Amino acid sequence: MSAWRGQPTGARPRGRLTNGQLFGLMFLAVFPTMVMLLPADLIRLGGRYGWWTPLLAGVPAVFAAWLAGAAGGRAGDSVSAATRGLGPVAGRVLLLVEWLALGAYVIVVIREAGEISAVTLVTANIPVWILTVMSMAPAALLVWFGPVVLGRTAVLIWPVVFFMYAVVLAAILPSSHVIWALPLIPRNARFAAWQPLLRTWVWEAEPAFLGAAFMDHVRPSARKAAGRTLLLAVAASATLTALGTWSMVAVAGPRGVAAGSLPVLDLVNRITAGDAVQHLQSVVLPVEMMGLVLKVGVFLWVWSRLGQRIVGRATDAVLAVEAVVGLTVATAVFPNALAIDRATYAWLARGALPVLVGGPTVAYAAALRRRAGGSA
Repeated sequence: MSAWRGQPTGARPRGRLTNGQLFGLMFLAVFPTMVMLLPADLIRLGGRYGWWTPLLAGVPAVFAAWLAGAAGGRAGDSVSAATRGLGPVAGRVLLLVEWLALGAYVIVVIREAGEISAVTLVTANIPVWILTVMSMAPAALLVWFGPVVLGRTAVLIWPVVFFMYAVVLAAILPSSHVIWALPLIPRNARFAAWQPLLRTWVWEAEPAFLGAAFMDHVRPSARKAAGRTLLLAVAASATLTALGTWSMVAVAGPRGVAAGSLPVLDLVNRITAGDAVQHLQSVVLPVEMMGLVLKVGVFLWVWSRLGQRIVGRATDAVLAVEAVVGLTVATAVFPNALAIDRATYAWLARGALPVLVGGPTVAYAAALRRRAGGSA
């Protein structure tokens, strides 16, 4: 029973997550891939004002994150709430549907990490599956150590990610062509079209359904502020992505950003300061990869938590099987970056996202209703 309640045995650290650790986990679950993969799509789909899309999409996403945190603070984590509110049979059916939907997210996230490694960190012709394994292995190890270790690691990494991103934006501004990114007020509504909004929600909705799964592993005092914590993770990711996309437009122009696959990499490569600061990507990209490893770890932990609840046993065998399955499917299904981009819309935005937002909502509604009925 203690394994369900976040009190692992043996050498695994005991304890519960603080507000700062929960924020770090949720920020790293969103920001590393959002800022790397989304800007080009935003400008292709939303035009030169596509940098406004994360801010517009962030309004309902922030509200959803706050609701998930508030409900989790009252009813516990969404995984347990499903079986408490709907009963053992119906609850497990709902969790199975969520497990399948989250599995789609997991294999895309795993493959994204491998693809970003292949594009940014190496120049040799190294098979992508090897790079994917190299990012997956430390993530799985962190998951095995438990949510407290994940949280402690996130607290170390997220300030470094934030600082490096701020340095990049500040360093590129003097050499940018600001006129390319003006006017600030949009002159058309392409940025508010359904497709760019839906793609943005693929990322901005993540703290809502991921954070809800961590609630039983959060300190009681921190659970009271969980809604605000998840809200801040979404707001920070949306704001930084919007600022970064605007900076990319100012540096490369709308066409330059839309034509790139990872425009943030081009942004970093343009930063030089004499002989002292060149090839800044040698510092930035390893930090980005640390964030990606944490992101894989967060998704894998929640996926294994769902799997353990479905089978009825908190066992490491579930984690091992899911890690192998996720890695195998990710490398077999996606031959290139284009396939990943298509899956982001076809699999995640249209299929997995509604399930992962709606599933915890149903679970919390049922759990809170049953709790109110019992207290009455």
